[in-house]
Amino acid sequence: MPFLKSISVENFRGFFAQQAVIMAQPNGKVGSGLTILVGPNNAGKTTILNALRLVLSPRHVDLEQRHEGKVLKISIESDAGESKSVSNPDLGATLVFAGDASKWPKLEDFRSVPSRRSWAPYVGQQKLPRGDYWNTTATREPRDGDDPYFVSRVADFSVEDRLKFGDLLKELLPQLNTWRIEISRGQTFIQYETKSGARHAADLFGDGMASLFRVALTLFDSMPGQIVAIDEPELSLHPQAQKLVANVLARFASDRQVLIATHSPYLVNWADIVAGAKVLRLSQSEDGIVIGKLADDTVSDIERLIDDWQKPNLLDAVAREVFFADEVLFLEGQEDVGLLRKFALEKGMRALPAFGYGAGGAGNIPLFLRMARDLKIPAAAIFDGDHPDEKAAAEMQFPDCLVELLGAPDIRDKPKRNEKGKETEEIGKEGVFDRRGRIKEKYEAGFLALLNRISNFFVRGGKKRPRVAPR
Repeated sequence: MPFLKSISVENFRGFFAQQAVIMAQPNGKVGSGLTILVGPNNAGKTTILNALRLVLSPRHVDLEQRHEGKVLKISIESDAGESKSVSNPDLGATLVFAGDASKWPKLEDFRSVPSRRSWAPYVGQQKLPRGDYWNTTATREPRDGDDPYFVSRVADFSVEDRLKFGDLLKELLPQLNTWRIEISRGQTFIQYETKSGARHAADLFGDGMASLFRVALTLFDSMPGQIVAIDEPELSLHPQAQKLVANVLARFASDRQVLIATHSPYLVNWADIVAGAKVLRLSQSEDGIVIGKLADDTVSDIERLIDDWQKPNLLDAVAREVFFADEVLFLEGQEDVGLLRKFALEKGMRALPAFGYGAGGAGNIPLFLRMARDLKIPAAAIFDGDHPDEKAAAEMQFPDCLVELLGAPDIRDKPKRNEKGKETEEIGKEGVFDRRGRIKEKYEAGFLALLNRISNFFVRGGKKRPRVAPR
């Protein structure tokens, strides 16, 4: 069974120099076929989804989406070595297709959901089989408005398919009891019943519920070996619903490729990454959009942290926000994060983007710095003062990162323990802050200067000041 290996984009919308998305390959494990595009707004995530659709269904490209005097080119390659591409060699709006159109993937192997996915709740009594529906919707643009065919597609389900589709809907919408197709005054519509027994027509759906019906149909109508692309699956959903969507997407991604663009940390799961999922971060640079991705050895080391059941907070939803960060500061532990934020608030300073609840120790900081480097996220780190060697090694390994050392052995005073293991009043390791979290006068100026250096580093876009040679 062939799978899509890569999507390359050049001189299309925010892309200038060629950039490639390397797709995850399903291997039977839950989440293995997930390719997750993250990054700030206008970083090109939706462009990648549209680029794939352009190759499978070529059409004219607006002037505003091309770069004057440069050839637009989009190409895809399968793991079997087959390639297809579109380009505009005359620099105009018309795209020229190259490759064998009969080879996989074809348009019928592609299922997609745009970010604007409202649908007409009332339609005529026509029905649309699976192939007709997807061939029709594949050529629609998001600006075309509500999908007028959704209800007609669902109305074509067999009794067996309606039951299976209902099961999938209940996974995504636990509050849904039953649903069915109804007809009133010649109009076909969906009627649903909640667990309370209340019945409603689908025109009373909230945006989140209507969105999940579209997501559910896209997954339901896909088959093993096909490609599913969903733009922002989390739209209008509360966090618990986003977690349910993530679980369903991961399950389907065991035997088909699921490509999503997202702003939600709930859609990025470390277990999926270890299983084979790819996370790619798109960002703007001086030369256009660039793509960063986690290296294989970084993923292998992350797997070690997943197995550390004593530190579940290292990889929770707060920690996963790193994938969506414009900049990130790594500290050794939870106390470091809390005291830094407390101090910054008291001094009216700019809040620094500390990672999660800390890195879980000095030994983990290099791994997280490597992850930031892979994803092209400007990063800084602060080691406790009793780790000068680790600080020096990190500075050597990550020359583009700002690496600092606390002025004291620890962030907060740590007491000595007696022979029974109980804390005493005597200080065993001195900190920048006392045991009550108050900064010590002798460390305050140095700590403030350290934080200002980090803040200025991020203000400069993660660029260090050039070293000035002594005269």
